Amino acid sequence: THDTPCARALATPGEVLLIEQAPSGLFSSCETLAEVSPESYCAAPLRDEQGNNLGLLFAFDSRPHGLLPAAES
Repeated sequence: THDTPCARALATPGEVLLIEQAPSGLFSSCETLAEVSPESYCAAPLRDEQGNNLGLLFAFDSRPHGLLPAAES
């Protein structure tokens, strides 16, 4: 299992992780989410040419929402 949304995003190659509503409810053991209480979460892993994880670009938002049509392509 992945105890944080960041760990889940890093484990999902080639995809953006979007949690449109209440990520704190999905990851109840994540202290950062408990402190921040975001309404949505989005993350994209940053990888090198060989597919090795270099980092993670992520954002919290105080509002629930999904991807805009331009962001889906």
